[in-house]
Amino acid sequence: LHHFLKQYFSQHKKHGSKDRKIITHACYNFYRIGKSFTEKSIEEKLKIGIFLCNDNAGEWNILYEDEWINNWNILLTERIHFIKTKYASFYLKDIFPFINEVSEGLDINVFIQSFFIQPDVFIRIRPGYYKDVVNKLQEHKINFTVIDENCLAFAAASGMDCIISIDEEAVIQDYSSQRIKEFLLPVKQEFENRTSEIVHHTSAWDCCAGSGGKSILAYDVFEKIKLT
Repeated sequence: LHHFLKQYFSQHKKHGSKDRKIITHACYNFYRIGKSFTEKSIEEKLKIGIFLCNDNAGEWNILYEDEWINNWNILLTERIHFIKTKYASFYLKDIFPFINEVSEGLDINVFIQSFFIQPDVFIRIRPGYYKDVVNKLQEHKINFTVIDENCLAFAAASGMDCIISIDEEAVIQDYSSQRIKEFLLPVKQEFENRTSEIVHHTSAWDCCAGSGGKSILAYDVFEKIKLT
């Protein structure tokens, strides 16, 4: 969907930045209701998806009747309860129909409800850029949460990628992926206790490479490294 939308917008220049944001948001809200409401029209499914995926109506309020607006609770559980009372055919298992395949001990209801919550975006600030990045964010009044000494979290639509230089000053990288550093630092320490020749020949194979975030992290940790 991400690649399709990017291609679509490149072919239809009539959509401004606000249009692209609204269309993208609506599409993702639509798909997050999974295989539920198969008997409903696309318009009705979109209406339900937006309701479930947003803490408040915001700009969407013109599309909804008072009943919906009055039940638009910031708590997701309350919004789900409203949809259940309005649509008897609604079951959470239709959102994620693979409940028999997940690991034991996982709270299925909580897991399924997480599909309606847009996760934060995380960045890893590269060595030497912490002050510059934080100053830029503060100057542009972009809210962020400090996770650790190099990791910051943002709301998905914060626009921080337009403020800082991505990949040069900071890397957009999930926090779980950033924590690979916890495994690399002891290895670096072990190498530093040996000769400089071994450090110079430190090699790493990134066998789970997507955009290369972990490779950049390995480079930042070791500095002198041969990457595959």
